[in-house]
Amino acid sequence: MQTYTVNAKKEKQAMKYLIKDNRKELKCFPKVCCYIAMVLKIIGIVCGTANVLYMVFVSHSWSESILLMVTFIAPYGLSFLPQTVYVVSLNREFRFRRRQAITFKPDGFVYSYHDDRSSTYDSVFAYDIKYSQIEKIERDERTKILTCYGHFVTDTYSGGKITQTLACRVCDFMDVYDIDIKQILEKNCKNGAEK
Repeated sequence: MQTYTVNAKKEKQAMKYLIKDNRKELKCFPKVCCYIAMVLKIIGIVCGTANVLYMVFVSHSWSESILLMVTFIAPYGLSFLPQTVYVVSLNREFRFRRRQAITFKPDGFVYSYHDDRSSTYDSVFAYDIKYSQIEKIERDERTKILTCYGHFVTDTYSGGKITQTLACRVCDFMDVYDIDIKQILEKNCKNGAEK
């Protein structure tokens, strides 16, 4: 068995394209969140700069720095709430996947990752995909998102033990490894050249 981990440089490039592509398709709410975040940051910067200039040229008292904290940090800090909604909408779930790995077996492969949204640090989600169960493969050449359709099993591990097993029809991940996953799948799947 051979295990591969994500190539960070390829992943960063693919994420840039994913953000650009998703920016065009965003619904109204995430776009509004983006504008709210920008306005709050601008308010924070303008008010903070105005207060620093006031303290330097008018009051000459740094004891009023609490005012600076309120007028700069409050709006600037609040801007991260709507910005988070916007960023999550752009990157979808791929932003939350850590410790991604693909392990190839003779009859298929296992794609595993840790989801930052899960409640436990050691939880791992693993898709056990057999070549014979893959019905269709698609890859977006810009974002490198590779989607496998078929009948698969996904296991959730916590503390080294399986806590949940589910059947699924779709498995998607970014093909950002040091090898071309799609080429390997097409070579090993039935009628791979037609997928």
